[in-house]
Amino acid sequence: MSATTNPTRVVTGEVRLSYANIFEAKSIQGGKPKYSVALIIPKSDTETLAKIELALDTAIDAGTAKFGGKRPIKVALKLPLRDGEPLGGSRISAEADFGGFTTASDDFLNKKNGLAA
Repeated sequence: MSATTNPTRVVTGEVRLSYANIFEAKSIQGGKPKYSVALIIPKSDTETLAKIELALDTAIDAGTAKFGGKRPIKVALKLPLRDGEPLGGSRISAEADFGGFTTASDDFLNKKNGLAA
């Protein structure tokens, strides 16, 4: 195992899977087929949520450095971590009441199976 770790990769605690396209790639709204999943994270799992927030901030910082040094406003970005109960009361789904959720897709697995350019 390498002595360095990628700060944008997160190992979660116990989560629920939703929209689990993990055994077969699926095309969403006519796009390229890909493996993906939505993770529903308990709000009580503050450790995992903090790790994801740190990974997002690290990725934003890396992008800022790479693309001219101007940091975007975080709330203006479409981030993968969202609250299952947003302000205004309209929820994403009944399962999302369980907590926050994030989405993920595996580009490595997609490329390995010839699904990504």
